[in-house]
Amino acid sequence: MVPIQRMELIQIDPIVITSYVITTLQTLISREINGTDSAVITIGRINGGKVYNVIPNEVKFEGSLRCLDKNIRKNFEKRIKDIISNTARAMRGECEIEYLHDIPLLSNNKKITKSLTESAKKIIGAENIVELKEPTMGSEDMAYFLEKVPGSFYFLPSVPLGRTYPHHNPKFDIDENVLWKGAAILVQTVTDWLYNNN
Repeated sequence: MVPIQRMELIQIDPIVITSYVITTLQTLISREINGTDSAVITIGRINGGKVYNVIPNEVKFEGSLRCLDKNIRKNFEKRIKDIISNTARAMRGECEIEYLHDIPLLSNNKKITKSLTESAKKIIGAENIVELKEPTMGSEDMAYFLEKVPGSFYFLPSVPLGRTYPHHNPKFDIDENVLWKGAAILVQTVTDWLYNNN
């Protein structure tokens, strides 16, 4: 009788690899920056497999990095690539990484912000203006404009009463009755700016 040789099967599971990658990426926030620094890594899209009991050939996922420090952003780009490629390699997988340099940090010009604030007081009153003392982690393409031209970005509260859903929520809505305030503030700001700088 000839013994049957046992065939070793190596299963490379991209879903398991992706799970390890996503979990490990979160340790960048908890272990590689100071607790007082702000950064967020979000994996918002994963796509892999078509049937519940079949290991797929590949998994694709997409995410975003938000932080307030350019050095952290630069370091995290390298670390994200390291984690993805090394985790895939350690689990006998392969990967392709496309890292897009997305929206830059948004920074308001102090002089224009002060001018905007004074103009806004004429429209909505000083009691309705709230200065944010700490930066927020939102992502806003206005940052591209502010890299080229000094300006100021501000929020116009427009959430209908009783429907306070955040942005990117399917139930998000706005109260259109306040939109005139935004237009009026912009017109007043431009008018005051031209008057004071001529």
